[in-house]
Amino acid sequence: MKAGKGMGSGARLLALGACLLFLMGWLSPFGLQPPPGVKRAAAAADPYEPNDSLGEAYGPLDRVGYYQAYIQSEGDHDFFFVDVPENCKMLRVTLTGIPESCNYELYIYDSSGEEIEASRNDSNQDESIEMQSPAEGRYYVEVWPFEGYSDADAYTLEIRRSDLVLDHVWEKVGPSGMSPPLTDYTVGQVEAASASVAYAVLDPQFAGNGKVLKTTDYGDSWQVIGLSHPNP
Repeated sequence: MKAGKGMGSGARLLALGACLLFLMGWLSPFGLQPPPGVKRAAAAADPYEPNDSLGEAYGPLDRVGYYQAYIQSEGDHDFFFVDVPENCKMLRVTLTGIPESCNYELYIYDSSGEEIEASRNDSNQDESIEMQSPAEGRYYVEVWPFEGYSDADAYTLEIRRSDLVLDHVWEKVGPSGMSPPLTDYTVGQVEAASASVAYAVLDPQFAGNGKVLKTTDYGDSWQVIGLSHPNP
């Protein structure tokens, strides 16, 4: 009996089915598939990309905010921008959560792209830049990978901007939750740190004895902090 040149119809169907399963990934060669029940690791999505240049910088960043992002590949640089008003007292940018075996550096540029501040600590130590009374304008922040990258471990960029509040008028109206109530004190000076935070120095010649009070809720409540000023 001579062997036929082709396969029988049943064998052809089995071969076709195996090819389809291979293409679907069910019969991939050993080692190319994760164990059952384990999903393939996928690169995390960076919500601020593309931001690899000054022209693509993400912003404006909030006055106070936290941003988690990734240096996903070699050559990836992350740019952000923050707009500073005329009455800004302080701008602080902090970079934390740098992945192990990575070294990210922090830079700040002015509106023309000129570098004005930098933080370059070793290995994956935190980086921080603080500017006192920065000039009004736009500032660019760069997270630059001096060494390494990770598309699975995010870093955290923190922005803190303290502005003098010039469009709010603080007046002595209470509340009565203190003993004696705030209305019984003579306030020597009030300094607003933001729209909701202010400090009051009480006149040392009267019931306040130079105590310093702080509010964080627009003046609805005040707490005596551990400071006193004998001559405010």
